[in-house]
Amino acid sequence: MNVQQWLTTLSKNRSVSTPVIGFTGESYPLLFCAQLFSHFQREKSLNVMSLNLHEANIAQLQAQLETSFLGQNGWYWIRSLDELSKQKRDEWLSYLNTYQGPHTIFFFSQTIPRASSWQIVNLPEFADKLLSTIILSWYNGNAQLGTQFIKQLYHREKNITLDNAVLLLQYGLLVGGNQEQFFNQLLPELIEPTSSLFSLSQSFFSKSDKRFFKQWVAIEKSMLRSFGSGFCLSNYCGHIPILH
Repeated sequence: MNVQQWLTTLSKNRSVSTPVIGFTGESYPLLFCAQLFSHFQREKSLNVMSLNLHEANIAQLQAQLETSFLGQNGWYWIRSLDELSKQKRDEWLSYLNTYQGPHTIFFFSQTIPRASSWQIVNLPEFADKLLSTIILSWYNGNAQLGTQFIKQLYHREKNITLDNAVLLLQYGLLVGGNQEQFFNQLLPELIEPTSSLFSLSQSFFSKSDKRFFKQWVAIEKSMLRSFGSGFCLSNYCGHIPILH
């Protein structure tokens, strides 16, 4: 099932049909996943818990996943299995293959074995207009300006990755009616792959301090020229939360 179909189905139902949901794609879209689960928390009043597979042994985490308080179902996000060693990844895949609840577990992996008990959701490398419109609906903003922004964005850029779509739509909400200035002055610096704010965001959320500050020094002048460093960091970091 592609992610557009899955999101449309999920918007009509509070619950999911299987205890394990596997996201798969060519690369791990960290920002997209962070915003997706933040949206679930707001829209469905769910407490989505993120598990760090590096900080606890598998037995402790599995005990947590198999315990329910007063029969309540929780949602757990275990992020990308591809960050683990092959041995740990195989252990988790084997466990998830037999998991029957009581909770719902979400994970990402570039390669997912075809297990009948899982629901597999395919994440595309690039977000089309429909998916960007769905992402935009996760935020409270001017719908008309948002639609105009998406139209202009895809007129100028045909291939927009999932994480870039999240970043750019956040800026679309911030710029409001000043869209021409945004597209003419800031858009090229945001999406340029080697020295963009998108690259900076990846380093920020992956907690790579050295790479983050090196990239910040490289783009600081252009960011000051466009918005000012305080505006960029306070608004950007304040609008894109990450699950802990």
